[in-house]
Amino acid sequence: MDLALAAIDLEDTGLIRWAARVAATANERLAILVVLEDRSSSIKRVRGAADDDLLDAVTEVVEGLDNRDVIVYACRGPKADRAILAGMTHAGVHRLVFRANPAGDEGKRAALVRKLMGSLPHHLMLRDVPRADTYPRIVIPQLRGGGEHALQSITSRILSDDTELLAVPDPSALARSRRVFERVRSKCSPGLRARMTLDAETNATIEDALATVLNPEDLLVIDLEHPKQLSTAHAMVKKLFEIIPEHEHPSVAMTRNADAAGDSYIERQFQRIRAHLPILPREDRKKLSETLEPGGRLSTDFAAMLALSAAIASFGLIQGSAAVVVGAMLVAPLMTPLVAAGMALVQGNAMVFRQALIAMGGGILGGLAVALAVGFISPWDDLSAEVIARTAPNLFDLAIAGLSGFAGAYALARPGLAGTLAGVSIAVALVPPLGAVGIATAKGEFALAFGASMLFATNLVAIILGAASAFRFFGLHIASADDAPPVWVRAATVLLAAAGLAISVPLISNQLSQARDGVNRPLFLPLPRDLRDDITARVALEPGVELLHLSRPGIEAADAFKVILIAQDAVPRTLIEDLATLVTDHYGDQTRVQVVPVVAAGVSAN
Repeated sequence: MDLALAAIDLEDTGLIRWAARVAATANERLAILVVLEDRSSSIKRVRGAADDDLLDAVTEVVEGLDNRDVIVYACRGPKADRAILAGMTHAGVHRLVFRANPAGDEGKRAALVRKLMGSLPHHLMLRDVPRADTYPRIVIPQLRGGGEHALQSITSRILSDDTELLAVPDPSALARSRRVFERVRSKCSPGLRARMTLDAETNATIEDALATVLNPEDLLVIDLEHPKQLSTAHAMVKKLFEIIPEHEHPSVAMTRNADAAGDSYIERQFQRIRAHLPILPREDRKKLSETLEPGGRLSTDFAAMLALSAAIASFGLIQGSAAVVVGAMLVAPLMTPLVAAGMALVQGNAMVFRQALIAMGGGILGGLAVALAVGFISPWDDLSAEVIARTAPNLFDLAIAGLSGFAGAYALARPGLAGTLAGVSIAVALVPPLGAVGIATAKGEFALAFGASMLFATNLVAIILGAASAFRFFGLHIASADDAPPVWVRAATVLLAAAGLAISVPLISNQLSQARDGVNRPLFLPLPRDLRDDITARVALEPGVELLHLSRPGIEAADAFKVILIAQDAVPRTLIEDLATLVTDHYGDQTRVQVVPVVAAGVSAN
């Protein structure tokens, strides 16, 4: 469905037959948006008799049409422009026909026209009450040499086999007017080109040129390249109607490209970008719900895949294998209930939100239990760099999670981008932080476990909020743009925002600390706990000798294992040899070991 007609009062019913004919010519469906003032907001399809005079009048006209592919919606709301926009989104249309008197709109309708011209991110056509369902000729004045959008729209969607098109160049921009006309005409079929003409008369003003060629049965279509040209167009029509006798006034329409929405350049660029975003029609919203709702609930498949991903991630973290950890991210299904929760917040769907929370809770507890079990059976007591790397999150992690949630929602809204969801899962890494919490807890490193839990909580909150903001920006809503969200939605949003603010405190602290210390790239790492215990026990057998430092190579694999001793007298060579042997027995004969004895009065290798 590509065309909508907004009906505000009974006089608007005169446009329906013309709009239905335009829709039939362009092989489109037509949605009639009957706008009714109401404190509450709703959009309902009308079938049969209604309890409103305007609805009754509209349905009566629709029933008399030959074109049956017309749907009527009752759009209720306190603001007409919001009700129209919500109705267009609900019906999945991108062009609007709206009645207006371009020669002198006043009062409420004039204010509505200004709002629609400045903000509606769709194609718009304003018309006065037509005198006939069809027009023998459509006249387009090329204000300032423009009119390209009107020419393209009329020739591709409105110009029928029995209608001619006349373009009237602006005397102040003749050259540009001719270039624009010829550019559009060259893209048309030979049949259309034969019915398109450029007025060749020379006049002082555009009003004089129009007064010369216009007939009462014509349709005058004015192209507005900028919302601020609305006042200029009104002035032109008013001056034109002063020249032409009242009984010879033609019908007038004003059209505007979706890219022209917004009073400023920034607003127009924003609307241009938004016009290409997936404002989902009803059918696509239904498909989205059908995709997310099953994956967002706790099930046997969900539990099995999460347990497997948690186990894979935990084993990879213990061994310090980044490749295994990445593989676990691809297996993890925990992203789906988080995105489903974001969608439920936007749509006010309490059942889906509750199911997503149950899935998240069960998934978190199950994943944590698996990670604890793997941590307890691990033969190594020390934590790998992969675990430690997830224990000090910062604000960058918060940004990554928020953008990942937004990206996940975007990919779901665009079915052609579904293949990128794997990349989103890798980027946000939900299960590895959960595995780091379990492993660190099993090893008694509770401070590190707290840091990993902060990373997981950061991802959790930011993904839900990022997905919710993406779905809301892409057109999903409760019922209409003016509906107040339910109490539970407001409470959940406040709680998520408060949690985000609370999490931000340690993230900021970590960010400042890391900025002060520089990028964490350790040249040396601690030795495993069992080897440290053996070395400590051997050094304790030598009186007057103490262990000062132990480390193994970090980034540079060619570096030697270092053991630094301090003593009052010379360190026995047997101790140095025994310590070197302990390291090579643990890591292999090819391991380079450097034992450095430090004597109080100097340094001696003995």
